[in-house]
Amino acid sequence: MRAFSLFLISLAAFAQQPAAPPLPAIPDDVLLERDLQYSNVGQAVAMDVLRPKASASSPRPAVVLIHGGGFRAGRRESYIPAAIKLAQRGYVAATITYRLAPRHQYPAALEDAKAAVRFLRANAKRFNLDPEHIGAMGGSAGGHLVLMLGLTESVSDLEGTGPNRDQSSAVQAVANYYGPSDFTQSYQKSVDAADVLPLFLGGDLNRNRRYHQQSSPLNWVTPRAAPILSLHGTEDPYVAYEQSLWITERLVAAGGSIIGGIGRNWWHDQRGGGARSRLAPRQAVSQEVASASGDRAQFTRPTEGEDLGDRQQTVLQTFGAGHDLLVALISGLHVALIAGVELELFAGGQAFA
Repeated sequence: MRAFSLFLISLAAFAQQPAAPPLPAIPDDVLLERDLQYSNVGQAVAMDVLRPKASASSPRPAVVLIHGGGFRAGRRESYIPAAIKLAQRGYVAATITYRLAPRHQYPAALEDAKAAVRFLRANAKRFNLDPEHIGAMGGSAGGHLVLMLGLTESVSDLEGTGPNRDQSSAVQAVANYYGPSDFTQSYQKSVDAADVLPLFLGGDLNRNRRYHQQSSPLNWVTPRAAPILSLHGTEDPYVAYEQSLWITERLVAAGGSIIGGIGRNWWHDQRGGGARSRLAPRQAVSQEVASASGDRAQFTRPTEGEDLGDRQQTVLQTFGAGHDLLVALISGLHVALIAGVELELFAGGQAFA
């Protein structure tokens, strides 16, 4: 009976999935490869890969993009605009589909994300990508998955049974947009956690505390964590902004390379393609920032009303009201994934470049 109920819920969730939006025009300088199947465990899952059309003398850094949607919805196409911008800046960008709840519960989505990274490494020559420089970015549920990618590279039990097991699923940098870090604390300050998490984790906190703990990135932090950029809004009704503070503070305590930005008025975008901002131009965009320089991290608190654009080292750049955060902060992402102008992140002692 429970299996049949889950089937009906899965069918309803599928029926509610909106049709894939039309793809934006692909610029002449970008090459798009669509519907590349990278795994087929329980369900075939695919990715779209965008990269510069121009040839390069050396392999390019790569970025895996993971959509949000409460682990039960969302489409990889929502990240095509960001992938285009990354490709135009010299990256190989792969936006992925993964198995969704309730039909596929934890750790299926994480296993798919790891399989996607392994697929890219296995096809490094095909895409002319550098297998030693793969980053990951995602929002909401996708933020959770990229955090787990950055924190669980050596955990064989989370690799799953997908292909290319001879390849590593490690990523060298993470850009997390308002992803949850502690599911055991998610119910108190979220408008939909009570609906979302039992479907993803096979029960609520009382019925399945073990999976709530095991799937929480906060519990996987070690000094070996990949450099992590976290961006979150204080008014987020879906994932409390403290979730990003907790992971940032835990990483600082562990000696990891991190950056965290807490925006005062960002809001959580359930469409899976990123966040949006209501901030006015030249307004301070953070209340709490953890900045990294080299392999050392320092947690700092900007003063009220401070313009972060005046900081010598800044995580976020000022931007105009109404801009898509994913687009407007492309330079912030650039900082997270490759040695940038504002600050540098190092992975294993080497700049991500």
